[in-house]
Amino acid sequence: MNTNILDTDLWKNIAIILGIVVSTYSVSLSGLEYSRQGTLKRADYFFELGKRFKQDNNLMEICSLCEVDDPALKIKPYNKRASLLSFFEEIAISMDSKLIKKEVVHYMFGYYIIKCWESENFWFDLDRDGFYWTLFSRFAKEMKENETKKNKYTKLRL
Repeated sequence: MNTNILDTDLWKNIAIILGIVVSTYSVSLSGLEYSRQGTLKRADYFFELGKRFKQDNNLMEICSLCEVDDPALKIKPYNKRASLLSFFEEIAISMDSKLIKKEVVHYMFGYYIIKCWESENFWFDLDRDGFYWTLFSRFAKEMKENETKKNKYTKLRL
């Protein structure tokens, strides 16, 4: 009878240990899947931004004009130029909220953000340092700082 009690206790302990191992494994898998889904959602959002950028003829036209600081920017309507700034500010907010990493933002949009910031003709009748463009101003300066550091991003991960 004494042996029977020991066997029962042994099996109870084995069952408890096995339960702990299985539940730990399940929780680990759940955490990994949650992390993967978060990465996938961030990637989807990022690719959607890139798609919007490339498919919006106004954004692409303004960016092309900013690349060479074309005087034609002076006659572009305010709302078309503001649309580009708003798009870039959306990216800045996404970066600030850690939805997209700074290195990825710089790699994909930094060039255009810097060209827009440096274009005198783009800012012809806009107050570059005004209150309403504070976020863009900080963001552009940050992208410019990354550019001047000449960082080589070898691992771009969302």
